[in-house]
Amino acid sequence: DSHSNTLLLYDKKESFSTEQLISLRNLFSEQQKQSHYGQKLNEYIKILTDKFSDTKLINCLTEQKETIVSNENKYTLLIFSASWCGPCHKLIPLLKELHEKKKDVIDFVYITLDDPKQLPAWNKLMKEEEIPWRSLSVNGKINEIRDQYKVPSIPYCYLIYPQKMKAEIVEVRKAEDKLKIESLQLP
Repeated sequence: DSHSNTLLLYDKKESFSTEQLISLRNLFSEQQKQSHYGQKLNEYIKILTDKFSDTKLINCLTEQKETIVSNENKYTLLIFSASWCGPCHKLIPLLKELHEKKKDVIDFVYITLDDPKQLPAWNKLMKEEEIPWRSLSVNGKINEIRDQYKVPSIPYCYLIYPQKMKAEIVEVRKAEDKLKIESLQLP
């Protein structure tokens, strides 16, 4: 029960299942749970245990506001990315492969963390790569959206369940998460 352990748990949060995080968090005193990193950990757990908190963002092509989840009857793979992100570019072939296999079960959606001035570069990338799924812009609210969805780095993905019942972090480059996505079926 120390500040250092609270910080360590928050920093290593993605190494644990939701249940493990909750169990470990519950070992801390109320003072540590209310500390800066205790509250950040609580917010992170809330994202993983509550219904997905949808947001309206700007469609990069139509410039219209849209919710992240466009069809609540399907899964949604939410991918945070940017035009300047090399690892994000390397992920595109894998995402296209998964999209081709699972497009009837999963809606894919990009959220670009590009600054509004960089949107032409983002749209160019989407066109050159022939990305078939939607792409949304944070419209300059980069830090606000990163904080809302606890995005530490990119690429970063959430799998949102039908009816927005829950969201979980997935690392599509990991074999077990890729297999999980490939095995999803609609209820």
